[in-house]
Amino acid sequence: MNDFDKAIAEAFPLVAAPKKEPLDARVGSGIRYVVGSNGLAREVMLPFMRVVHMVSGFGPKVNLPYGAVEPVAEMWFEGIPRELIREFKQAAVDALPNEVAGAFIWDECSNDFRFAKRETLVANGGYVSY
Repeated sequence: MNDFDKAIAEAFPLVAAPKKEPLDARVGSGIRYVVGSNGLAREVMLPFMRVVHMVSGFGPKVNLPYGAVEPVAEMWFEGIPRELIREFKQAAVDALPNEVAGAFIWDECSNDFRFAKRETLVANGGYVSY
């Protein structure tokens, strides 16, 4: 296998869904793809969450010997603090009628969130560039 294809396979591995037991979570942060009897899923693992979601289903004529992929959404934090939600809401109200951009950023070491409003370059009611 050439170096480019090797790098892609290492960065985005592909695994088969087990038929007789649940899919073990990906180890470490990153993305992998899971093929199952019901389609292709993407698993995203981050320090604060794991999401498995379908990206493509298979038609009835496809019969693979794997287990079905079950969607999963697990979050390992108690939620974004209300004061940060209020801060985002105020930024959105202040920007009306234009869009606003921001991010809720989680610190794995302290288990704290912060809201980081992005500097708007161009915005209207359906678009924002930051």
